[in-house]
Amino acid sequence: MHLTNWAALTGAKTTKCDIVKKLGLGAFVEDCFEMAVQIADDGTDVVLLDYPWNLSNKTPRNLEGKIHRVQSWEGIVGKVRQIAHERPGNRAGNPSENLEKRF
Repeated sequence: MHLTNWAALTGAKTTKCDIVKKLGLGAFVEDCFEMAVQIADDGTDVVLLDYPWNLSNKTPRNLEGKIHRVQSWEGIVGKVRQIAHERPGNRAGNPSENLEKRF
């Protein structure tokens, strides 16, 4: 688990984008639309949970293939597996093989 302090009044700021870059993540699960846009804009796929506070937001056209909306935790697992399977270099077979190393 990695914690951020992006809203802190003092100290060095660490954002979710910083953590994603540092860890080299291929996908990130988020429930805040604005944060999802920032992360996707940096090139990482974002699995965005559809919650009441982000349903009215429309994904920018340039990020339509990077922000993936889901409605449940089962949807998160399925989408992350799909993203892992579609990644270049993924070995044939089980799409979740080595998932923890990749994401």
